[in-house]
Amino acid sequence: MIPNPAVSTTYALLRAHGERLRALVGMKLVATWMAWNRRDERWFADEAVVLVFSGAQLEVVCLRLDQIVLTWGEIDPRQTPSWVADWSESDLEWRKDAHPAARAVVGRIVTAINAVEHLLPHEERWMLHGIELELGPRRLLVFNAQEDAQEGGEYRRLAL
Repeated sequence: MIPNPAVSTTYALLRAHGERLRALVGMKLVATWMAWNRRDERWFADEAVVLVFSGAQLEVVCLRLDQIVLTWGEIDPRQTPSWVADWSESDLEWRKDAHPAARAVVGRIVTAINAVEHLLPHEERWMLHGIELELGPRRLLVFNAQEDAQEGGEYRRLAL
């Protein structure tokens, strides 16, 4: 994947990707792709989550606690994931609709897009935590799954 500048605030997300994210409303989520570690037989959460819509492809990577990189149509899931940390003892492949939360929303129409922010107890600012798709009555949140991101604090959802 070609690196794009990471965003760490909802304002930066809107400035860089707001128009394209809002254009997903009304599109069908056709498929999801996640890097799968064949050695451990589990999702490799450090790699991108690829969301394929009826008219676009969005890739979401959560880098650090408060940084997200979005790319558009740059990952080909027919190719082996090109994880930058070659020192990793992973044997990666892309798997379609591998996560149960993603499988539950494939085939649904996007009705809204939200940014989710997190206020950690020891911080004094809201941090960008993830991108959330509303698909009718269901939601799919792609977020940073680091342990630090889960420890208490408040969350808020902001419509894009």
